[in-house]
Amino acid sequence: MPITRNPLAFPAGVTPGFNPNHIGARKCRWSGVPFGVNYCNVLNGKVGTMGGGAVGSLVSFKHGLLGPAIKASGYFYQAYTAFETYTIVQNEDFTFAGFFQLDVGDGGDCAIVSNNGGNNNNYGAAITINGDRFKLYFIGSIYAGPSATVLCPVGGSYFFIASWTAAYNGVSMLTVNLATGQQRTEFMGTGGFNMLGGAGGASGLGFGGNMPPGSIGHMMWSRSYLMWQEMQAWAQDPWSFWYPDV
Repeated sequence: MPITRNPLAFPAGVTPGFNPNHIGARKCRWSGVPFGVNYCNVLNGKVGTMGGGAVGSLVSFKHGLLGPAIKASGYFYQAYTAFETYTIVQNEDFTFAGFFQLDVGDGGDCAIVSNNGGNNNNYGAAITINGDRFKLYFIGSIYAGPSATVLCPVGGSYFFIASWTAAYNGVSMLTVNLATGQQRTEFMGTGGFNMLGGAGGASGLGFGGNMPPGSIGHMMWSRSYLMWQEMQAWAQDPWSFWYPDV
C-alpha cells in the first residue's frame, strides 16, 4: 500500500524543519530541500552554490509522490549544487537518504548525492545511478554494486537510505516504492577498500558537474551509520526527517 505521509509534509505544506531526535539526525551535516531550482540547507538556512554548464535549464516543480523536486532532463546532465566544504575523514561512517525518480532509461552512472560534490577526485563517497540501479562510489577508489535487488526502474518514485561503516566493509541500502510502499534491502560489500580521506570538496547533490537524468527531491548526509532496524523504522515515514511532528 502507498506510504502514508506525515500530515505536516506536502501537500498540506509547512516549512521544513529539523528534529535532532530523529533516527537520521545523528551527526547530520546537511539536510537539503528544493529551493527554486537550487537547494537550501535547513540546518543553517544557506542556499547551495550551483555549478555546471546547464544549470539554467533545471526545472523546479512539485512531483505527486516525491514532493518538491528539481528535474534534470538531459543525459549526463551538467549541473550540481554544493553546500559547505568538509574535511573527509578516512573510513568515517556515513548515511545518505532522499527521494529520487529516474526519468529516462539510463542514469549515466551520475551521482544523486555525495559528500564531495565539488569535483575533488580523491576523497569521499557518492550514491550514483548505474542504468536503473543504485551504486556506491568511493571517489578516487572503487565502486560497490550496481545493486542486484535495490532497483530504480524508469518512472518509479523512491525513497532511499544508504548507510556505510568500515566495520562491516559494505553499504546497507534500503528503498521504498512511494506508490506501493514496497521495501527492498541489500548489502553491497566493499571488501577491504577504504573511503579515502582528506580536504574534500563541497558536499551536495551531483558530483563533478553531473546529475542523473531524473527528478531529485529532499536529500541529506550524516556522518553516522544506521542499523537495519533504524533504516526500516525511518522508512515507515520517510518525510519525518524533513517535516518533524514537533
